[in-house]
Amino acid sequence: MKHVSAITAAIVFGISSAAMAQQQQLMPDSQSPMPNAPPPSGPAQGGPKEPLENSTATSIPSKFAHQVAASDAFEVQAGKLAQQKSKNDQIRAFGAMMVTDHTASTNQLFDAMAAGKLEPSLPSMPDEQHRKAFHKLKGLSGENFDQAYVRTQIQGHQMMEKLLQAYSQTGSNTALRAFAAKALPTVQMHLQKAQQIGQQIHIS
Repeated sequence: MKHVSAITAAIVFGISSAAMAQQQQLMPDSQSPMPNAPPPSGPAQGGPKEPLENSTATSIPSKFAHQVAASDAFEVQAGKLAQQKSKNDQIRAFGAMMVTDHTASTNQLFDAMAAGKLEPSLPSMPDEQHRKAFHKLKGLSGENFDQAYVRTQIQGHQMMEKLLQAYSQTGSNTALRAFAAKALPTVQMHLQKAQQIGQQIHIS
């Protein structure tokens, strides 16, 4: 079990580090550019082509949307992997739910971006930290995989819950605030289910 804990701790640490960095990007003084963002046309960086009220409102909504989309992409890929690798019926069913729900989340996010007059460009692949976590999961099997997968699901959904709560309350884009508020109960349900599975497979 020490070997399992070491592996899962490494995966969770990578995702936690990424999530902490993502939450810091929501602070109003953040001016770091987004990956694949269009060249800045003024003081604001990474904003939509049609400027909103101010530079802060231009940059933060796009960063939030990219963070959610990258997380969705990871959840879809990891969910498919869980269906392939796990022998546990509950974990396979949970993986299938992740594919369905996070695919729907990305589609709803596109709609919210259009409603919020944001550039409808989102990553279709996980970010670097999520890619590393996925490749570590891909190299595991059996109990090692189940423990690592469920642990990352608990940690990842805890971080996404905090992100959605924060944006639904303080986000500068009305359409994305509505998206965050709508997505939050689903993420909380996922978290509760992952925690229940974690108890059943004795994740400490």
